[in-house]
Amino acid sequence: MDNFTMTIGTLPYAYHVIADQDHEHDSPNSIYNNHRGYEVEMLQLASKIMKFKFKFINSNDKIRGTLVNKEWNGIVKCLVDTNQCDMAIGSMFITQSRTKIIRHTYPFDYEAFTFATGLPRKNEDLATR
Repeated sequence: MDNFTMTIGTLPYAYHVIADQDHEHDSPNSIYNNHRGYEVEMLQLASKIMKFKFKFINSNDKIRGTLVNKEWNGIVKCLVDTNQCDMAIGSMFITQSRTKIIRHTYPFDYEAFTFATGLPRKNEDLATR
């Protein structure tokens, strides 16, 4: 794999992939630079071990990818329709429609968003609040 350069599709998202926005660049594929975050660190380690180089691109529409009118958009389109990238990182949720066209790694992180409420007081029902 020496001298092989992988193209990585990504969009910044929380601590997975963080990047600085490049306001001076005209190209929509170059709107972020200085990528960092733990997924970038894992990619750097893999590239060192497997001896490949990589570069980042962003999708023109700046989304991860959904199926609209039987066509994919976002990073998913870059992966499957246009072959602009070899791999994608940055909080890509595994959805049923995506699993039909791309392979995901085993999930290594789950978001823990939830709703919260106080516990009912003695002799009080949540429905009466």
